[in-house]
Amino acid sequence: MITNEHFQSVKRSECKTNDIIISKIGANFGMSGILPELNKPSLVSGNTLKLTVDTSKYCLELIHFQLLNLKQLGEIDLLVKGSAQPALSMGEMSKLQFPLSLDITEQQEIVVYIKDQIERINSLVIKNKQEIEFLGEYKTALISEVVTGKVDVRDEIIGKFYTPLILENTI
Repeated sequence: MITNEHFQSVKRSECKTNDIIISKIGANFGMSGILPELNKPSLVSGNTLKLTVDTSKYCLELIHFQLLNLKQLGEIDLLVKGSAQPALSMGEMSKLQFPLSLDITEQQEIVVYIKDQIERINSLVIKNKQEIEFLGEYKTALISEVVTGKVDVRDEIIGKFYTPLILENTI
């Protein structure tokens, strides 16, 4: 919290709902998020950059997805000069290029598609985590039953569940 007087002196750093805030310094440089509604004036710190999107021309979420993708692909990393403490500048960020349809309706359709795919992938991840957890519980129960003698495994063939890899000598 700062005083209103101090806020007025640094008002050029004011950020508003739906601005994209980008980390510019440190290990997470280039990561970004969309500022939610805060119901009070706010500022970006010196460690962040602010991007205000003209939402009459561009879909805010598509711009954000593009920035996240560029970070994931390493394109944002290429903008930072080698140093112990990586730092982005708005000048360097303005060199980023990514395609955008001129039709905002098409941009919004792309966002819907991306969100659908994210939801599909997240549900698969949750399902896989649940299966892994179940298999872990099953393994623990099986080990317990073998150790306590409830299941007899003395006559089981150890190698029946896998095919051994045979390496051939080749010259």
